Amino acid sequence: MEELNFLAKVGDKVITQEDLEAAVASLDGYQRQQFDNEEGRKRILADMINQELFYLDAIENKMDQDEIFVNEMELVKANMLKQYAINACLAAVEITDDEKLAYYEEHKEEFKEDESASAKHILVDNEELALEIEKKINKKEISFEDAAVEYSSCPSKSNGGSLGTFGRGQMVPEFEEAVFTIPVGKVS
Repeated sequence: MEELNFLAKVGDKVITQEDLEAAVASLDGYQRQQFDNEEGRKRILADMINQELFYLDAIENKMDQDEIFVNEMELVKANMLKQYAINACLAAVEITDDEKLAYYEEHKEEFKEDESASAKHILVDNEELALEIEKKINKKEISFEDAAVEYSSCPSKSNGGSLGTFGRGQMVPEFEEAVFTIPVGKVS
């Protein structure tokens, strides 16, 4: 082993630069941002050393022979073996495209989803203002989202007027008719 990779030794356990980098890489995005620097790596290395010290202490005190630990390990082993067996079984299954198509044809109803739409709106109290806002949007003087924030009286204005995704029968009929009939991206 190269001396350059060697960061720490705790008992017989050697912690290398690769071990440290693997620990940093295993963090989720936000945590990685916090620890992907020199100081963060020092903290992770210290944690890795502490974990090894706890491990050695547990072995020295024969915690691995404690009845509760042994029983827990048997449960963990049984669950891991079950998952391993399931994965091995599934890996051995081969499904042809014809079989997939046949299954789909026999179960089409299970794959159907109700019609839905996503929409944004700007709620104002008069048509004149609505038409003025529409002109500004069409002339690209203001974005739809910014116009919603500035002019809408609906709480959705904080989301740029977004109402999210909804199905038929969830909105007032006039609005719903417009949403489900006008072309995508058209302002109406």
